[in-house]
Amino acid sequence: MLRDMATILCKKRAGNNSIFDHDYDYDYEHEHEHEKGCKMRVAVVVSMMLLAGCARTQYADSNPGALKSLPDNRSFHALFVGSCFKNYEFFENAGQHPFWPDVAEFDAVNAWWCAEAALLAYVPDKRFVRDRLARAGFDEVKYFDNAGPALGPDMQFFVAARRDLALVGFRGSEPNLADWVTNSKFVLTPFGSGEVHSGFLEALDEAWGKGKLGAELERLRKENPGRAVWFCGHSLGGAVAVLAAARWHDGHPGALGGAYVFGAPRVGDRAFCLGAKFPVFRVVNHIDLVATVPPLGLYGEVGRLEWINGRGEIQDGAMDAWRVPVAGHIAYFAKNLRRGRFVWLPEDVVDHSPLLYAILEYNNIQN
Repeated sequence: MLRDMATILCKKRAGNNSIFDHDYDYDYEHEHEHEKGCKMRVAVVVSMMLLAGCARTQYADSNPGALKSLPDNRSFHALFVGSCFKNYEFFENAGQHPFWPDVAEFDAVNAWWCAEAALLAYVPDKRFVRDRLARAGFDEVKYFDNAGPALGPDMQFFVAARRDLALVGFRGSEPNLADWVTNSKFVLTPFGSGEVHSGFLEALDEAWGKGKLGAELERLRKENPGRAVWFCGHSLGGAVAVLAAARWHDGHPGALGGAYVFGAPRVGDRAFCLGAKFPVFRVVNHIDLVATVPPLGLYGEVGRLEWINGRGEIQDGAMDAWRVPVAGHIAYFAKNLRRGRFVWLPEDVVDHSPLLYAILEYNNIQN
């Protein structure tokens, strides 16, 4: 959702002195309702954010139970570019934290698995993706790279299957024109019980039909009708995951599964959101701005919100509503530069990183 990042900054905040080094110690101006606190303004995203290379951070100790540290390198490249994520240890200690496919309520371990899968979907190396999913216990992995027409949807996703579970992971936005065009098509179009973002629906249609996702899921269902299907993704990938889950459950009422999405934008109007009768868990990291667009009123909130507060802890329910003044951004940059970090991005953009979602979800299951 890079186009939205460059145009909309909406702020939330809770707590200081994070054990995850996710702290903010400058003053905030309180707003009682988040949407009332959202201000449209132009954000300067400097070109220097692309200069720093991949972070080479040791994210965790080798012993189970150790917390992963957040990366010191806060450049766009380190936080959002898929090739850099090959330095990350995917599904670490998964044997101690198994995925439970038939759990329909929010589960922190299942959320961690889906955050890892959503991060892995960004990695462009198909062999690497298949290898990491096989190590996590999936018997069959299919990777789909479905480039649509010029300026149309450009979707990459995988389907990882084992006897009791099919996990579908969608890649989120990348800095290319096709994704920006998809994100910008926010006019609503009919879908299911209401109306949804036309760009996200185009992306789903491209994956479902031409990308053969629908056919692959039907094949797996025929093999084992009781197999749960969970969809996941980050940012644009999260939006498409919600629509994919809706389409799957429309055709298979009562089927096991649902969607875990991370830093996802809103996908549909109130009628669509109220009509979603399958599990949807929307995880939002602190002041991630992408989760605040498109605006409420035109769009609704689907599923259940799980918010990662400023201390890195998962909370149920509504986010605290705060607006960060320009002085807050300056203080954030200054503080991190004093610590020797490469920081070119505002904190509400940093909080959108799929890498941070995976690390914070991992840390929550270690406590």
